[in-house]
Amino acid sequence: GKTNSLHDFVRLAFASANLNPEDYLISDDTLLRPSDIHHSAMNPGLIRSELNWQAKLGLAEIVQSMLEDKVL
Repeated sequence: GKTNSLHDFVRLAFASANLNPEDYLISDDTLLRPSDIHHSAMNPGLIRSELNWQAKLGLAEIVQSMLEDKVL
């Protein structure tokens, strides 16, 4: 598996729509709470071995598919 951040997702989604996220989004660190998760990851090996499942698409393909379904 590959780890992707929310930042990666937002960057890809906006780029796919030919938009600059900085023109639309504001990040304010003062709004973060101590209990907010800063990093979350998992090992996909368990899913692969227990469920015999493996992701076929990467983040870029998922974002593109989401955008196409919404636009078309």
